[in-house]
Amino acid sequence: MIMRFPEGYDTVISGNGFQPSGGQKQLLGLARAYYGGPAFVILDEPNASLDTDGEQILFGALKRAAAAGIATIVVTQRLSLLHHVDKVLVLKSGQVDAYGDPADVMPGKLVRPVPNKAS
Repeated sequence: MIMRFPEGYDTVISGNGFQPSGGQKQLLGLARAYYGGPAFVILDEPNASLDTDGEQILFGALKRAAAAGIATIVVTQRLSLLHHVDKVLVLKSGQVDAYGDPADVMPGKLVRPVPNKAS
């Protein structure tokens, strides 16, 4: 995706120059979050502006991060992400309402996962 920008990695992103879409901005933020191999990353609504292809990139990044030993916390309202996490914590009014494996915490609410093309 970055290589499709006008100058690839050298593209200047500014108010007066190139303006990426909302999804492109989110994927750039995702790349920056994992750059350098951090031990821990928190992603807040990482797929809010992503289309199906962008979500596949996100799902692949989560899988690669886990394989690399990077712990990731994802804050989301989209159930599609639950197929790509190990545990789910549900908060209600600031209190823990449920915690555990996604299928146990959200029985019957998980939609069938889309095949991951970005692995």
